[in-house]
Amino acid sequence: MKILWRAALFLCLACAADCGTAAANDLTLHYNRPAPDTAQGWEREALPIGNGRIGAMIFGQPAHEHLQFNDITLWTGDEHVMGAYQPFGDLSIDLPGHDAEMTGYFRKLDLERGVHTVGYMHRGVTFRREAFASHPAQVIVIRLTADQPGQYSGSLELGDMHGARITARDDKLSAVGSLAGFDGPSASTNKMDYASQVRVLHEGGTMRAADGRLTFDHCNALTIILGAGTSYTPDAAKHFQGEAPLRRLSEQVDAAAARPWSDLLAQHERDFRTLFDRVRLDLGHSEPARRAMPTDARIEAYTERGEDPELEGAGPDHLVGAGDGPCTRPLGGVSPYRPQQGQQAGTQSDESAGGAKKTSRAGRDLPAAIAVGLFTGGLVVGSLLFAPRCWVVLCAGAILVASHEVVRRLR
Repeated sequence: MKILWRAALFLCLACAADCGTAAANDLTLHYNRPAPDTAQGWEREALPIGNGRIGAMIFGQPAHEHLQFNDITLWTGDEHVMGAYQPFGDLSIDLPGHDAEMTGYFRKLDLERGVHTVGYMHRGVTFRREAFASHPAQVIVIRLTADQPGQYSGSLELGDMHGARITARDDKLSAVGSLAGFDGPSASTNKMDYASQVRVLHEGGTMRAADGRLTFDHCNALTIILGAGTSYTPDAAKHFQGEAPLRRLSEQVDAAAARPWSDLLAQHERDFRTLFDRVRLDLGHSEPARRAMPTDARIEAYTERGEDPELEGAGPDHLVGAGDGPCTRPLGGVSPYRPQQGQQAGTQSDESAGGAKKTSRAGRDLPAAIAVGLFTGGLVVGSLLFAPRCWVVLCAGAILVASHEVVRRLR
């Protein structure tokens, strides 16, 4: 409770001061190992990126990178049936052998820039991946580089949760599907169309499309553009069914692919900072020893001993930035739970997504806490995102309180 009162007091003061001061707190989540590519890894260790409409959870595996992505409008249900939020799809990047003879691994989420980074050394070569969800471009962008030429050989695949038709042609993977006939938790007349598309730009080497995947060989670098969308339109007279999304998102993907990576990144950071810099939650400074810890170890220490104000302030700062751009619907910064084997998408159980009862303390699960905060505060932030600064600060406080209350109840 001290944390909540402390945050509330600060928010009132910040509101009166119109957010005029900036803090120099550490706003990076960093780990020295990948997130396990499991349901529990998704819930507790994968890191989110999002632009308010589309988002992804990133696991950071060296040999098998996995992005589970989503769009906020992919719901079952209709005018009469509530339905459920659906996981959209998966992007897999396979780099055979990269998990052998690997040193210097790190992954991090820079909350001030909205950029996820993975780095490691494999057989004397330094590899680096960066990813972000751009609101101006309306796509997710991933960049793979190395400090020596010709080091990237592997493949990419798109996965789908609802039986979409997946094709590979030239430098693109496309998935096109419909929720019509989907056997969700409740029967409905929903015939929503949806689509996702990946375009891969390779520098050096070769690439070919075959067997539903893109295979690349001895490339110097790769830029991957991912788009996703649905036919949803906010018009009840049309039963919320608009045009099929493939052409629209293909135009978004192609427009982004026509621009240099550096331009996309710079535009994203400028746009992201216009929102992120409007609010600073400064609860004080943490000890240097705490700041140097990997985030999982840091949360463990906080769970045992507390006294880490910068960690307490990181969640709300991230929430304000994750709702990037004007919103007319709840924020879609991250995806819903991945269903376990044999469990229907869109349903929930009393057990964790991995099938085991939650026995560890929720205070250790920072990515999950961020996700909880996003969905709890999405409606409020979405409606007030461009309101006066004091309202944005108060919204951040409401999200903080809600997130801490959920975590407290889960303990």
